Amino acid sequence: PNMDIDVEKKKYTDLNAAFITRNKVKIKYFSLTGEGSISERIVQPYVFFMYKGFWYMAAYCENRRRVLDFKLSRIMDYKILDDKYDISEDFDLNGYMEANSMGIFNQKEYDVKLRIEHPMATLVKETVIVENQNIIYNEEDNSIIFEATMRGLPEIISWILSMGDRVTVLEPEELRLEVEKEVIKLKEKYK
Repeated sequence: PNMDIDVEKKKYTDLNAAFITRNKVKIKYFSLTGEGSISERIVQPYVFFMYKGFWYMAAYCENRRRVLDFKLSRIMDYKILDDKYDISEDFDLNGYMEANSMGIFNQKEYDVKLRIEHPMATLVKETVIVENQNIIYNEEDNSIIFEATMRGLPEIISWILSMGDRVTVLEPEELRLEVEKEVIKLKEKYK
């Protein structure tokens, strides 16, 4: 991660202390939605976790009225408030950190079916992408059919695009169309 480690350690320590004492936190957060903007929110920290070398905080956002993930490095400023909170009895950590998710985006579930050609087929075959994956090997051309139920659309798309022209989305149609949109955007950029 490209960040000031000391600043991030202090942020983690302070926010974790707010979690332990159940104090709400006012944050200024740089969001990736739209063109990127800084919004002010009051959050209730629920849990901290590391993903790809970065700390995240799952917290109830009073603005959005639901639990969201906040990347600590995108918290531009914060103030621990005197206001207290209780973690909702409805919050289930295991359910929140869904199985078969490509990353931290625990959204809609997709039954994914891909045709992956050599050499990417070999790399995918050697890796557990999600626990429920099923791989059918084709000896004639060393390709595979990859099937799995997956969550995390942004990361599924990113993973598919990382295989370039060696992958074809067979199912679902919604995923195929999303990948196609990204390919069209890329093509426009390189005209």
